[in-house]
Amino acid sequence: MKLLQGFDQRSLAWTGLMLLTLLLAMHSWLPLLLFSICLLTVIQIAIPNPRAVWQRLAGFYWFYLLNFLFILFFLDAAFSAGDWQGWRATRWGWAAFYTLRLIDIIALMLLLAHWLQAEQLLLSVISGTQRWRPGRALLQRLLWTLLFAYHFLPLMRRDVQRMRLGVLARGLSFQGALRQRWRVYLSFLVPLLNSLFRRAEALVSVLATRHFNPGSERTMYHIFRLRGRDWTLAGAATLGCGWAIL
Repeated sequence: MKLLQGFDQRSLAWTGLMLLTLLLAMHSWLPLLLFSICLLTVIQIAIPNPRAVWQRLAGFYWFYLLNFLFILFFLDAAFSAGDWQGWRATRWGWAAFYTLRLIDIIALMLLLAHWLQAEQLLLSVISGTQRWRPGRALLQRLLWTLLFAYHFLPLMRRDVQRMRLGVLARGLSFQGALRQRWRVYLSFLVPLLNSLFRRAEALVSVLATRHFNPGSERTMYHIFRLRGRDWTLAGAATLGCGWAIL
C-alpha cells in the first residue's frame, strides 16, 4: 500500500482499466487461474483487512449463482442434444469459467476502490487539463461538479441515517410488506431533497462570492504531476494488456 501511494492517481486508474480489459479478454483457464492467484496474493498483502474484501464478495453469492445458472442453460454449445456427456462438460466448464471471471472482476474493482482516492483522482485530472485550450472549461466544469457531488455523499448518508432513526423513534417499522416499506422510504424523499437543495444553494453562494470560475487556471496546494514512474507503470500496463490481447 505504501508503494502505491507514490504513484499518481491517473496512472493507477489507467493501470486498473488495463487490468479490467485484460481480464475481460481472457478466454482460457490457465491465464484466468494465474490472474486469480495474483489477485488473491495482492489482496492478502496490500490490504490491511483482507477479510472485509472477501465478506463483500460473499454478499454477491446469489448474483454468482444466478450468473452460473444463466450461462449453464443459455450458453451455445457445439454438441448435439443427444451428446449429453459432451454437452454437460462444456456447459459446466464454461459456466464455472465465466463465474470465476465475474468474481475476479468484482474483486479487482473493490481493490481499485480501496487504492484510488476519488478526490485526488479528480484534482489530478483537473490539474492535468490546465494547459488545454479548447474544451477545457467544459471538462473542468464537469469534473468540479463530480468533485462537489462526491463531497455531498457523506452528508446525504448522514441525513438518511438521522431520518431513519427519527422514523424508528416515532414507532414506524421498516419491516412488513414491500408496499409499506416503500411508503416509509418515500417519506425520506422530500426532507432529503430539501436538505440537498439548501446545501447546493449555500455552495453556489460561496463560490460566487469567491469569484470561482472552473475554466480558469488555478493554483493548488498539492501539484499533481505525472513523473517517470507513473509513465512507466501506465506504459507497462498498456503494453502487457496489448501483448496479451494480440
